[in-house]
Amino acid sequence: MKYIMCVAILSLFSCASIHEGSSGKVLNGTIVNSIKVSAQNIEDPTKKAYQLIEITIENNSDEWLKIKKGEIIIETANASKISQIQGSDLVAWGKAKANQLKIDQHNKDMVQGGLLVAGSAAMKSTDKNVNLAGSLAVLGTVTWAVTDIISMSFKNATQTNGFPEEHIQSEVSVPGKMFTRRWVLLNKKSDENIHKLVFSLETLEGEKSFYEISL
Repeated sequence: MKYIMCVAILSLFSCASIHEGSSGKVLNGTIVNSIKVSAQNIEDPTKKAYQLIEITIENNSDEWLKIKKGEIIIETANASKISQIQGSDLVAWGKAKANQLKIDQHNKDMVQGGLLVAGSAAMKSTDKNVNLAGSLAVLGTVTWAVTDIISMSFKNATQTNGFPEEHIQSEVSVPGKMFTRRWVLLNKKSDENIHKLVFSLETLEGEKSFYEISL
C-alpha cells in the first residue's frame, strides 16, 4: 500500500521533457546535425476544421542557431485539402478561438462552482483586443498560441510577414544547448487529421534542411 501511494505521489511531480512530441527525422539539407526537432498536436484535432501543432527546435551545439524562417511543406496531393492559415485569417481565427476558450472555461468553472477572477480587469477594457488578450491569462492549453495571434493584431503583422512572433515562419535565435517552441495552424477537412508534418528550416547563413515528423 505504501509503495502504491509513493508511486501515485511521484506521478504528480513527473519531470517535464524538452521533446514532449514525436521526434523528427532529417530528409535532406545542409544544416549541421546539432539540431533536434519534434512536434505534437496542441489539442485534439478530431472533428475540427483546423490542426494546431507545436514544434520544438533544440540546439545541441555551443553556437547560437539563427533561423531566418521555417516553412511548412504541403504535398501536391493534399494541396486542395490542407492549407496554412496566415495573415488576417489567422487573426480572425485567434479572436474566434479566444471567445470559444472563454465560454469553455466559464462553463467548466460553473460546474466546479468557481468563477473567473484573474484577468477581470482586462475584460473590462474598452479595447476589444486588450479584452481578449487579457482574458486569456486565466486559460490553458492553446492559449499561448492564441495570445501570440492576438498580439499580432496590435503590431499590424499582416502588413509584414503575416505571422506572429512565435510562429514557425518567423525569425528566431536559439542559444547554444537550449531550445525554443514554435507553432503552426493548418486548415483541413474536419473528417481527416494530419498525421505527417514536413517542414524546412533556413538559417541566416543560407543553410537549409527538411524534416519529417509523425503526429
